[in-house]
Amino acid sequence: MLLRRFSTMKLAVQLLLRQYPKNTVCSTAGTELAIRHVSASIANKTRKVVYVSSSQNIFHNLALEEWLYENLDMATTDYLLMWKNGPSVVIGRHQNPWLECNVGEAVKRGMSLARRSSGGGTVYHDQGNLNLSFLKHRSRYDRRKNLSLVVAALTSQWDLDLDLNCRDDLVLDGVYKVSGTASKLGGNRTYHHFTLVFHVDKDTLSSILLCPLLGVDSKATRSVPSPVKNLKEDAPDMTFDMLIKVIGQHFMQEDNGKEITTVDPTDESQFPGVGSIQRRLRSWDWVFGMTPAFSITRIFTKSFPQSNTGHSHHSLRIQLFIEKGTVRKLDLNLSGEASGGASVDGLPFRLLDVVDIDGEKLEARRLRAVWERWRQRVREMEGEADYDLLVWGLDCLIQCVPVGFGEETEK
Repeated sequence: MLLRRFSTMKLAVQLLLRQYPKNTVCSTAGTELAIRHVSASIANKTRKVVYVSSSQNIFHNLALEEWLYENLDMATTDYLLMWKNGPSVVIGRHQNPWLECNVGEAVKRGMSLARRSSGGGTVYHDQGNLNLSFLKHRSRYDRRKNLSLVVAALTSQWDLDLDLNCRDDLVLDGVYKVSGTASKLGGNRTYHHFTLVFHVDKDTLSSILLCPLLGVDSKATRSVPSPVKNLKEDAPDMTFDMLIKVIGQHFMQEDNGKEITTVDPTDESQFPGVGSIQRRLRSWDWVFGMTPAFSITRIFTKSFPQSNTGHSHHSLRIQLFIEKGTVRKLDLNLSGEASGGASVDGLPFRLLDVVDIDGEKLEARRLRAVWERWRQRVREMEGEADYDLLVWGLDCLIQCVPVGFGEETEK
């Protein structure tokens, strides 16, 4: 072993000496200088390790990524983690989930909704999406290098018109985005992760990322929609396992071709504490409570019949102020007039005597109980002059309130 290492160093020294001028004053000094260069190169050589998660649970995989980021020694080793998830919507750290997707529809379809620790935009995951995370020391952090490696790996195996644009997007056929990218940097630790769309359900992707919420004012990071095409459309034989092999081998080619290791992201014996990270990432307070402050303003109109065969016409303006997934303030303003022109201003404030939404957390189980309490209070006012108006106003208010679903709805 020592003889082999010596022979390797000798060859490296000989190659390096060719770079020095032939009239070097002292050949011994030149040799010593070359040896120091080679020794430093050997000592600083970066190892390459590839992990593939055995889980398709988005929370398991994000938790494993966080654990690796917090615990790995990246001084002399680069890591690549790859995985796929079941149907999921994944938002960036500084995004508003209610603005980025149809939260209620995602729950109905059995999808998970997760918030990453990195920034960037929202992506849809299913088993036709490969996730890659490059974990490196900050001195070797290079997003374009990581993405270029993937381009080189894929184009070495398949005839693809795949390139990297100026926004660090992987683009197929010069038009279609096939990857979304984001990063996290802290101290000397970094990870750069991105998706690779190879056989995603594009109809589901398009429909689930439509926001049904109206009247929102928010400074949260917004996703930028892009046309999407599956890699498999241009490479019909492409599979998840083939992608893992091709990209993994390219990543490790400078490290004597080590094996790709499959890991269980829930294995506490190998990743102690990963379960607590997972519980935090799936909690309501993380997924919805981390949403930047926003407001919702909507105006509703309706006509009500009057006993004298006339009608009263009403306009109700509702404004909600929401911070950390909790209602901080509710403003109501009702205006309108009866058929004879008499003003009916001032009635909405009676609804404020019924509802007590200030301080309410927008969590589904909690809100179901709150709404039933409000409805009961209104029912107790049946027969009063403004009963129909209160019923309508309450219904309008409930339509304005976004709902965040907790763990009981996750699959």
